[in-house]
Formats: sequence, structure tokens, C-alpha cells
Amino acid sequence: MEPDAKKYNPFIQPLLDEKDSTYQHIPKSGTVWEHLGQVTTPEFLPHQVKLSRDDPKINEPNNTLLVIANLAHYPRKRYRGFESMSQLVLYKLLSAARSHALFHQYGLIRMLVWIPDVEKTSWLVRHVAQMRKNAVEAQITTEYIQEIASSTVDNHRFVRDAEVALANSIDVVRRMDKMGITTPKHRQGPMEFKARQSLATGGHKVESEDFDRFKRGWIDEFGDLQKRLDEGKLIKFKVSEGEKVEDVEKDKRKKEKRHYTEEYARYIFLKAKKKVINQHGALTQDLINDYNNINQLHSKILNADSKSEDIQSSRNELDTMIKTYEDKIAQLPLAAQKIYGIRLDGARIGTEFEKRPIEPLKVYPKEFRPASEMCLLDIQPQSLWPILRQNYPENYDVFEYIIGNMYAHPIDTVYESLEGLWPGALEHIAGECPSLTDPSKGGAFDLKHLSVRSLTTEMLKEIMEAWMKWPFRPSRFELITKSGSMVHDPDSPDEDLLDGPNVIIYPWGYFVMSVALNLSVAQYLVLMQ
Repeated sequence: MEPDAKKYNPFIQPLLDEKDSTYQHIPKSGTVWEHLGQVTTPEFLPHQVKLSRDDPKINEPNNTLLVIANLAHYPRKRYRGFESMSQLVLYKLLSAARSHALFHQYGLIRMLVWIPDVEKTSWLVRHVAQMRKNAVEAQITTEYIQEIASSTVDNHRFVRDAEVALANSIDVVRRMDKMGITTPKHRQGPMEFKARQSLATGGHKVESEDFDRFKRGWIDEFGDLQKRLDEGKLIKFKVSEGEKVEDVEKDKRKKEKRHYTEEYARYIFLKAKKKVINQHGALTQDLINDYNNINQLHSKILNADSKSEDIQSSRNELDTMIKTYEDKIAQLPLAAQKIYGIRLDGARIGTEFEKRPIEPLKVYPKEFRPASEMCLLDIQPQSLWPILRQNYPENYDVFEYIIGNMYAHPIDTVYESLEGLWPGALEHIAGECPSLTDPSKGGAFDLKHLSVRSLTTEMLKEIMEAWMKWPFRPSRFELITKSGSMVHDPDSPDEDLLDGPNVIIYPWGYFVMSVALNLSVAQYLVLMQ
């Protein structure tokens, strides 16, 4: 599906002219729901069978159909509250998977979707601090979202610990080697390159300082200034007319009159900032160790015999450890406190990206037209939890209200978030969700020390199930009224407002439905070579 046939005909026509080709070109926009609905019919997909909502197969993957789409628009523009058109369309495609609309009426259909590279962490986060409502909904809607091709770099302000990221890449590369998958050299991203280099040389230098582990935006600037200083090329003091640089720097009698150059002043500032960052990093690491020790003792108490003589002694020890821990946090400088929250969650909670089976392939802006950073996501929808399938979409509206409120402030504690969710919600839900306080499942010793963004899908499922069991829960109408939102229906004609300029990039720039395609990871790599 591509409305601008004239511009993209050189890319589309070879597909149509192939011997025994079953491709058809529909000169309509695939981002318009009405047009897409016209294609998901027996006329165009005669081998597909529309399934009823009661048919168990509708919640199973249908590997006889593959949807390929390019949702990138250039330049990106905000649209209806979304950062871009591609974010809105991908959101609606995932909504269609949940409601079994459009091509998902044939089962759970796999999708290969090109989006702007800058948007990849909206759906597949690399750091737990990036967790927002979109990413949560994507997690529960899909069996997996894999980053197949991209710039391969972290492009979010919340960067991962470089040492942890490298260790993760080394594990991924080892798995790839066991599967016999080799990435061409020109398709290796920087992390895969470093991982293979570390494996080939028997290891690498482990960075210990915070500044080296968490890359700031000014690290290159500082490195350049440091290099020029070491080489004697960085001028320290301003020179008056007629004076020589060497004379000004050596003349100690003029010390009180000398003024640093802007570049050297910047170097001094960044050097001091680096020192403070390393000090704060050491403080936060000590606190993370304390947190883990508290969680270990808490877990030991949970699993111990409640009648044991040592149990009260352990509880007293736990109370003392928590008091000491909270006092240390209170004494942290404000800047260090902000860093600590991010570091703690990042150290405790893994992400879906870190579970990837392969490293993404590196693609370059020059490979697209117009030149732009792009990302290819492989999305396999899955069946919703039974509690969400039951009475759909009403139950899902309730869940959307819950996560919409909680993830509006993802740095809040779970205690604060549940307390503000609805009067009485905290008291009921906390006692019905054992994973929240189970360290072995990502929980914490106290809900006041567990952030919303670190909630796992298991915890969210328990929260939803507890909510539906709550005898005093508000009605769906009360929730929707309070949130001021409307129920989203992907099938509704009123929602069909996505028509507009469809500036697509490169020959993938159209919706394609390919019958009987089920590409493996290895076939992806062959394709990209």
C-alpha cells in the first residue's frame, strides 16, 4: 500500500514483475484504517480465515501472514498528542492486536516495522528509567519486540552502565556464536564490536570510576580539552596585546592579574564536575550494596519458619539496617539523591532489550532517502492476560487507567502511587500482591523503597487482579470520568483520522502483506547482508 505510486514505482514495479509474483500494489495509504480495512478481505487475502473472538486460534500466532510497514515520516511532526505520526500509528497497531482488529482478526500477526531511530526506546527500553505507559502496554501486548536493525547506539538521556552493557553484549555474542550467527563487519554496532574484541583478547579493562561507566554528553569535549592540555596546546591565560603566551604563564608576579581563557576555564569546570560525579557514584554504589543486603535479609525472613527463635532477632536486625540505610539517603547531596534513584533501579531491574537473542544490525543514514537514522522492530503480539481478555475492552480500560495514573510519575514509590490511585486502593492491593515485597521476583522490603518504573509485568498483573477482586473498587464509568478520557476503539470509523502526507523512506516505504513468510533470525542476517 503506497499512495504515491509515481515516486515509488521504481521500487514497487520489480516486485510486481517477478515471475509468479503474488504482490499487488494498492495506491492507498496504509496508515488510514479505512483503507487498511478494505485490504483485509477475501479479495486480497483469499487464504486467510476471519476468526471469531470465541475461537481459541485468534489468540495464537498466525505464521502464514507477515506485515511489513515503514511508519517513518520526515521530518517528524507532533500529531494528536503523540511525538510523531509513527508513534500514533504503532500505538494503534498494538491496540488492534489487543482487540483483534484489522489483520489481527486472522490471529496474532507478526509485524516488521521501520520507525525513526530516536523512537525505539519508546517501545523497547534499554534502561528501566525509560519505562513509560507506551512501553508497559507494548510489553503486555507482545511476546517479544526485537531490535533488528538500527543505529545500535543508546540515544536516550538515561544511559546504561557501560560495563554492564558490555557484559550483556558479551553474553549475547556468545549465544550468537553458539547458534552459528555471524554479523558482517560493516553491520556490527560499537557494543558488538567491543564485545567480540573482548572475547578475542581474553578480556578488557574494567572501568571503575562513575565518569567512565556512565557516558555524559560532554565526555568528548572534556577528553579533547584534556588531550590538548597534555600536549601543551591548551592556552591557560588570556594574553594582552604585545605579550607572549610563555611569558604570561611563567610570570608568577602577575598571578593576581592573570585570567583564564574561556577554554581553560571550561576545562577546570568539567574537571571539578568529573570529581564530584565520581564521589557521588561511589556513594550511590555503597547504598546499592546496602539495599541488596537489606533485601537479602528480608527474603531470608520471608522464607524462615515464623516460629523460629531467631526470627525476632533477624527482624530487629532488619529494622536497624533499614534505619541506617534511610539515614544515609537523607544525608546524600540532592544531586546524588537523584542519581541514586536511577542507579538503583538500573542495577536491580533488567529490561526486555537485555534479553535479546542477537545484537541489532547497524544501518546508516545514507542507506535511506532522505538520509535519516532508522530502526527496524520485529513485533510478535501475544494473547493478553486472562483478566484483560475477560470482559474486553472494559477490563482493559480499567488497566489503562491504573497504569496511566501510575506511570504519569514513574519515579514515585509504589506506596505513593497506589495511595493516590483511589481511596483505599493501597490497603487492599498491597496485601494481595506478594511479588511486590518478594526480592526474588524483583520486589522490595518496603513499598516506600520500590519505584513505579521498576514494576515487572508479573507485579502489574497481580495489581490488576487484586483491583478486580476489590469489593469497593470504583466503576469503570467513574474511572473514565475522573481521567477525562475516552475508550479507544481501533475499529471505530471516528478514529479513522490518520490520512495525511505519507513521506516514506527507502523501498520499504509501504505496507506489505506477505503470505507464508516466517523468517528466522538467521534469515534476517542473510537478508541484511
